[in-house]
Amino acid sequence: MPGISIITALPHFVTQEEHRELTSSTPASFSELPAVLYHQESNSSITLDPPLDGFSTQDCSSGTAYVLSTVLIFWSATAGKGLQVTYPTISLHAISRAEFGPSIYCQLDETLDVDEEPSADEELELRELRINAQSEASRMYHTSCRYPNVLHYIQTRPEKKKTKKSSMTPSSTQMMWTIQSL
Repeated sequence: MPGISIITALPHFVTQEEHRELTSSTPASFSELPAVLYHQESNSSITLDPPLDGFSTQDCSSGTAYVLSTVLIFWSATAGKGLQVTYPTISLHAISRAEFGPSIYCQLDETLDVDEEPSADEELELRELRINAQSEASRMYHTSCRYPNVLHYIQTRPEKKKTKKSSMTPSSTQMMWTIQSL
């Protein structure tokens, strides 16, 4: 599966509650379990630099962000298509407080899609992705798929005053975003 792709339909997914029900007894096949929806953020927009062929600026202007256990998806409200990013493609992510408002800033490493590694002399070109949520009450957090207990910690931790530094160290592969409303 390519690291960044345009999709014409949302993949099948289940809520966390539905996933608990499906796994309450041993399933016939674990590989056939659908992706789990960790968060859905309506009224979102994204920016891509450089732009992605086939996904216009207008397609990025309004939609819904889906944080699934397998991929990150932005579904355009105007185009009837979406952008899918695999977690290993996200080589860096951070909360940005740039001039156009808070967003999640990601650097996407598309070299995972090619068979040969770039040479040491070649400069690595990364695509930049910004996810902008319109909801002022949202705060975005990251966690790694490798450590599901961190997701549980984010969802159940006691309220604290805002801090600028996270005590969690993100993994450079299989990154998963969660959004927690305050």
